[in-house]
Amino acid sequence: MKLRENNSYSVLVVDDEPSVREALQMILQFFKYNVVAVASGEEAIKTLEKNHFDIVITDYAMPGVNGKELSIYVKKHWPKRPVLMITAHAGMLDHSINKTVDAILTKPFMADTLGNAVAKLLHDSCPPDSSPKA
Repeated sequence: MKLRENNSYSVLVVDDEPSVREALQMILQFFKYNVVAVASGEEAIKTLEKNHFDIVITDYAMPGVNGKELSIYVKKHWPKRPVLMITAHAGMLDHSINKTVDAILTKPFMADTLGNAVAKLLHDSCPPDSSPKA
């Protein structure tokens, strides 16, 4: 299986806290991902309807459309699109979240932990390379 270079993957980051959103964007850009960051679940849905993203990273606790509701929307429309949930409230999550979220990171976490989680989810969702072998 041949993976694309990180800079060809597009990541949608969704977090209502500006400092967290900006930190996530900076970390992912350090790992050479193309990142779009939005402040709400509603804005994420509008952005997803107009653009392709290889992975969605969303906070859980947000006003309006929360991370769980956003993950349900993503899996309904793009079942194979990985969703990474980040939360400081892991104890509040019920087991039904496992149907719409591919991985959960509990805040706070190290930059490498985020980078490794994204790389694994993209690797797991990447279709096999169908180009002929030389």
